[in-house]
Amino acid sequence: MTEPARWPAQGAELVSARELMDRHWAAETAKSGAGPSWFSQTEGQVFAQWLAGQLPGSDPERTGWGLIAVAAMLYPSWYDPELGDILRPAGWPAGRGKGASMGLLMASRVGEALIGTGNLPPAAPAVLKVGAELAGINFMELLAESGLNPDLLSDSRTGIEELTEIRQVLTAGLPGADLRATGWAAVASAVLVATQLASLPAPGRFGRYARWRAGVLTGTAAAAAALGVTGEALAREPGRPGRM
Repeated sequence: MTEPARWPAQGAELVSARELMDRHWAAETAKSGAGPSWFSQTEGQVFAQWLAGQLPGSDPERTGWGLIAVAAMLYPSWYDPELGDILRPAGWPAGRGKGASMGLLMASRVGEALIGTGNLPPAAPAVLKVGAELAGINFMELLAESGLNPDLLSDSRTGIEELTEIRQVLTAGLPGADLRATGWAAVASAVLVATQLASLPAPGRFGRYARWRAGVLTGTAAAAAALGVTGEALAREPGRPGRM
């Protein structure tokens, strides 16, 4: 991981967030010797290229940094990939920390791929343009159709009280950036996580491993919900004329 020389000193908090997600990703993937079977680096790059194309004129590097920061701030602070979820809060089933970790790390990998696109615009438009495919995403409708537990959305709405802090970190670390681009990237990543979640096999009905697998799926769904709710809030941010 190399830092772009053009980033200002006040971006240090974002740099720390990126380093944290890199460490967590390395710890999670070291257990299996490779990335998760349901998400590869190639898939992340392809998705990032599509996402950059859906936000023409935006700065994919800044959007990637913003997406990584959002994922890091939503990441469960008590979960350590090297230790598992032995410190999980009361009420969180075994495996939920693992699922939340992988869902949010997936979003951070999309951010990494955006940073690596190298497709920076010479000048940003005053009005953020959003492609038809991305603009057509209705995350709330997707949640309803997916059959995710409604409590997950309720939990995410409660967590949105942290949105003020997220805005502050993004504004300080990405001066002049349009937070709406980061918001749309988070919404798209939420859909990616939810889609990957739907492709995973359902857990068995009995036994400790079945309960752990159910917890993993619940945690991944919670990560998708948090990304989607936060992203939709940021996507509704007022634009900054003449900046991106």
